[in-house]
Amino acid sequence: KVLARDKETHRVVQYLLIHESANDLDVYMLGIHNISSTIREALKYGYKIKKKHSGVLWNRRTTYYMETIK
Repeated sequence: KVLARDKETHRVVQYLLIHESANDLDVYMLGIHNISSTIREALKYGYKIKKKHSGVLWNRRTTYYMETIK
């Protein structure tokens, strides 16, 4: 795959493969500024990254995880 060319997408995919989930702080520490476009790029390569919200609106936490293929 050509994923190695897009470094941000590669970082997110590798992190999710190793750690299974990432929160907003993890994404920030990876140096990703626009996570929505990074997720769109990962979808083009066939990776299914989902996000889940928890908490109330003013204290919302977003968790990103990769949908497992069975």
